[in-house]
Amino acid sequence: MQSEAVVDATTGVPTSDTDSEGPRSHLPRFVASGNSWMLTKEEALAPKDRPNPVYRETFHTAGSTVWVDPKGRRVEFPSAPAVALTTDRAGTKLAERGLAYDIYRADVNADGSGMLFLSRDGILHGYTEMLEPNID
Repeated sequence: MQSEAVVDATTGVPTSDTDSEGPRSHLPRFVASGNSWMLTKEEALAPKDRPNPVYRETFHTAGSTVWVDPKGRRVEFPSAPAVALTTDRAGTKLAERGLAYDIYRADVNADGSGMLFLSRDGILHGYTEMLEPNID
């Protein structure tokens, strides 16, 4: 396991992220390294800016993010056993779709051009970056 060195903000002493013995709330939430980097303040996101908590899995790609609700809890798709959402790099919604099958396993291309899901019943279903079916 690779460990990144961080500087304790209170003492200025370099430490390792694996050396921490206290609660996680005392660990730094963000580490910046290199010249000219400084964390100026930390703010909580407003509720309207927070991601929907039903999306339990995310797949970050070169140009987009795929968000997966494997339990189908999104209220806009009441009969769907699972829901997928794609957003661009700025977080703007590109597509959202209730899926015909549940999601047991998932994988997404590194460039975000397609995704494959395997249901609990062994049904492979795939979609394009705009969530159009390409394997069904």
